[in-house]
Amino acid sequence: AARGPHCRGDAPAPRQVGAARRGCGRDPPPKLRRSLGCWGTALVCSAAASRRHRRAHHTSRRSRPKGRAEAKFCRSRFFDPREWERHSEPSRYTREIAGLVVGTTTRRVLPPVSFLTLSAILVEQYNQLQTQVAWLPAVSAPFTPFELTAPLLGLLLVFRTDKSYDRYKEGVEAAWSVSTRLKDLIRGLLTNTDDGRPRRPEEVEQCLDVIVDFHTWLCTSYLLQDASTDSAPALGRRVGAKEGGYMTPAQAQLVISQEINAVPRLNEQQRQGLHPLGREQRARSLRAPAALARSLGLHSSHGALPLALAHAPALRPHPGLRGL
Repeated sequence: AARGPHCRGDAPAPRQVGAARRGCGRDPPPKLRRSLGCWGTALVCSAAASRRHRRAHHTSRRSRPKGRAEAKFCRSRFFDPREWERHSEPSRYTREIAGLVVGTTTRRVLPPVSFLTLSAILVEQYNQLQTQVAWLPAVSAPFTPFELTAPLLGLLLVFRTDKSYDRYKEGVEAAWSVSTRLKDLIRGLLTNTDDGRPRRPEEVEQCLDVIVDFHTWLCTSYLLQDASTDSAPALGRRVGAKEGGYMTPAQAQLVISQEINAVPRLNEQQRQGLHPLGREQRARSLRAPAALARSLGLHSSHGALPLALAHAPALRPHPGLRGL
C-alpha cells in the first residue's frame, strides 16, 4: 500500500496499537493517525470494520424470522373467499375466546394493564387506611399525565375509525367497479362488430344471460351469503359445477370468455380480448371480487361504527344488470 505523508517506516509498538484498537470503535481521528502512522491506522481501521460487520451480521440474524414465523410473516394479509366464509361463521366467536386469553394483543397489553391494576389497588387501600390513621399524609395523583395522554388516545381512536371507513369505502368502490365493468362488457357485445352494424339481441342472448347470472350470483350468494335467489343454481348449471358445490369468480369468467368467443362478427379488438376482459382488466376483475369480499367482511366486523351503520344500506349492490 502507498504510504501517506505521515507514514513512518516502522510499525508502531503493539501496546500502542492495542490501546488504540480497544479505545476506538470507529476510524481513528487525524491526531491519532499521525501518532500511529500508516501501519497502525490500517490495523485500527480493519479492527473497526470487522467489529461493525459482526454487529450488523448478528443484528440481522437475530431480527430475521425463521421457520413458521417467517412463513407467517410472508403470508398475504388478505383473506380468500374460503377464509372469509369461515370467518363469517358464528363459531368464530367461540374460537376467539382462546385468543382473548393467549392472543398476541393480550400478551402485549398484560404487563402495563397489570401494573395499572396493581397501582389502583394500592391507591385504594391507602385511601381506606388514611381514613383510619390520621397521621398519614394525603396523596393525590397529578392531572398532567392524563391531560397529555387523553389527546393521544383520542387521535388513536380517530385514526382507527378513519382506517375502518377507508376499508368500507374500498368495498363500496369495488362493488361499483364490478358492476361498471360488466355493464361495459354488455355494451361492447351489443355495439362493437367487425362490419359496424350492431348485433341483434338473439345473437348475444346466451352470453348476456351468463353475465347477468354471474353478477347476481356475485352480489348475493357469493358475497352476502344470500340463498334466497336462484342465481347460484342457474350459474352452476352453466359452469358445470355440482349442485351445492363451491364456485369461484374465475370459473364464471372462463364460461363468459367461451360465450364471447362463440358470438359472431367479433372485431379485431374483441378477438384479441375485449377491453373489459383484457389482460389487465382480467387481473383487476379477479382482484375486485376478493377485495370486495374482504372489505365487506371488515365492514361487518366494524359494524358498530356510526358512520358505517349510517351507510350500511348503500353497501348492497343491485342484484342484476337488466336495469342498467
